[in-house]
Amino acid sequence: MTASGMGKAILSCYSRDYVSEVVDRCGMRKVTSRTITTWEDLDHDLGRARQDGYSIDNEEFSPNLRCVAAPVYDSQQEVVCAISVSGLPSRMRPERMPMLGRLVAQTAAELTAALGGLPEKHAATR
Repeated sequence: MTASGMGKAILSCYSRDYVSEVVDRCGMRKVTSRTITTWEDLDHDLGRARQDGYSIDNEEFSPNLRCVAAPVYDSQQEVVCAISVSGLPSRMRPERMPMLGRLVAQTAAELTAALGGLPEKHAATR
């Protein structure tokens, strides 16, 4: 969950304390040479995801694959899933990631609204 874009999008919806408990219990498995394996780096990544509304997986889960993901909430303001777009690094260049992230976050907000949720509300107080 800590290596994939969708996993990080979901984790970004929870408090630092809760995520820390999950990491303590489950660990942070190294999947590729780019996988984040320290709490400090994950915490930084999740903080950025909370701020931006989307997370980025830069070949952390699968070599030669980048991903941008955003959480989707239900009518109870619970995160129920995440959506993402993935592609080759040659197509998902660093300068395109913010634009792709905004599009994925916008689509996630539309899905959240369709489920009766409030798309602008992150559940980071859990």
